[in-house]
Amino acid sequence: VSTQSTGNQADLMSSLCLIIMSGLLFKPTRDLSAKFCFVQHNTTNLTDPDTKPMYQVGRADVLVTVFYSLLCIAVHAVENEYFWEKIARRLRLSKTRLSEFMALGSTLPYHIAIV
Repeated sequence: VSTQSTGNQADLMSSLCLIIMSGLLFKPTRDLSAKFCFVQHNTTNLTDPDTKPMYQVGRADVLVTVFYSLLCIAVHAVENEYFWEKIARRLRLSKTRLSEFMALGSTLPYHIAIV
């Protein structure tokens, strides 16, 4: 994937996230934006006032999953552009080695998070 197309994808994803997050600021769009940012499938027993709110996985959480996926795509692209590409330029690698370096470098945070 070229740097230009990755930058365009990151710009698009971050713009969508910004639009959704800014929707939380205004009362008319707050309910719609909240569906993207917060869990929605509430299973609390309303007859008992002492119980804490309980949430489970449900159909209402699809938008939350979409939003956080967009957020991960934007963060991943920014990480590649501002961190891994700068290191790769300093190392002056061949195209093959650059491709391997970028693939390993971009997945390294996920491997660390799993361990």
